[in-house]
Amino acid sequence: DSDKRRPQPGRYLWADLDGAESADRERLGLLLLPGGFTVASGRGPTNLHGYIALDQAVAPEQIAALNRRLVATIHSDPSPSALNGYLRPAGTYNYKPTVLGNGPPSLVTITDTVAGNGWSVTDLDDILAADRGGLGTQADVSPEEVTGELPAVIASMLADPVNIKDEDRSA
Repeated sequence: DSDKRRPQPGRYLWADLDGAESADRERLGLLLLPGGFTVASGRGPTNLHGYIALDQAVAPEQIAALNRRLVATIHSDPSPSALNGYLRPAGTYNYKPTVLGNGPPSLVTITDTVAGNGWSVTDLDDILAADRGGLGTQADVSPEEVTGELPAVIASMLADPVNIKDEDRSA
């Protein structure tokens, strides 16, 4: 059923700040007021997800645009901020430390909550950075002509894509 897959109006924006700089975490902290919360994603104190509350439900298209602006404002990862993106829910385990050989699975927990009814879209509109369009989406990519010689490391990767190291760059 197509209605089950159609995004619905919502009251939260979200951002992935795993490994974020302290200034970006501070920016997020200012935006948590009122009604937002953070989730420790299970890999230490600098790895968190922020949820910014809105005072009323807004259309999915508006959430998508506000999420892009939130990503630009706090320099977070744009990938999980798309409407079809996802973050680890509180109460689940992050198995990435085990997969990477860095330790046991870590519990994902809610770390900070702020009482309140959420931001109005009008107030957020005055605060968030400009919308630069769909950050990191395939539709935004256009080919560029390569001029000159490619760096050796890029040329070798293109020549032998099967042997590119599969490194985890999400941390």
